[in-house]
Amino acid sequence: MERTLTLWVDINRLSRGDASGLVLRMMMAANDIALANWGLTEFKKPQPRLSRHMQNGACLYFVRLQCGHLSEALKLIVELNKDPNSKARVERCNETAKQAYSTLNCCVPGGVNHDRFTKWVERIRHNVSFHYDPISVRRALARLGAQRTTGSVTLGTRMGLWRFNLADVVTDSIICRQIFGIPADADLRAEADKMAEFGGQVCVSFLEFASNYALQFVRDLALL
Repeated sequence: MERTLTLWVDINRLSRGDASGLVLRMMMAANDIALANWGLTEFKKPQPRLSRHMQNGACLYFVRLQCGHLSEALKLIVELNKDPNSKARVERCNETAKQAYSTLNCCVPGGVNHDRFTKWVERIRHNVSFHYDPISVRRALARLGAQRTTGSVTLGTRMGLWRFNLADVVTDSIICRQIFGIPADADLRAEADKMAEFGGQVCVSFLEFASNYALQFVRDLALL
């Protein structure tokens, strides 16, 4: 059975910690990634009739959002690694968090998965999460137009029901064809799922590490 436990923290005492700013930013990133992950999970479920036309676009949105927040979150791991005291605190984390920390370090500069992270996650953040890259859009339009692909626009009695589904088709093309580089003769969804699984695992790793690391920090300094 699901349950929660709420702990109260003295922010004044917490603020005196040398790494309090870094830890708070890790908490912010964890909140954002967790919420984006929750949104993706919810929109993967069967939707009410009036929301079905936006389901694919919503799933794409939350994937893009996770990539954007995760790109920023990895910078915090790099910052943590540069501070000997902050890095030493990792040893006090549980084994799950330590393993997650190891996974994250595979994605930072110098890590074995850094190139893959840059190609599959950071490019989504730069091109289709927080920016709408005009060159990528023009390329996708040219490709889809040559294939005689169609798109739709759905109107509604309130703005929450409106959806420019054709924009979702273009976004999907940018991610799958330009960023992931999936060839035309490959199984598009199967290949895209493999790459999305990589990003999803890094998200989970950040949540596992940040939650335990931040909990140890507040327990040491400011738990009421």
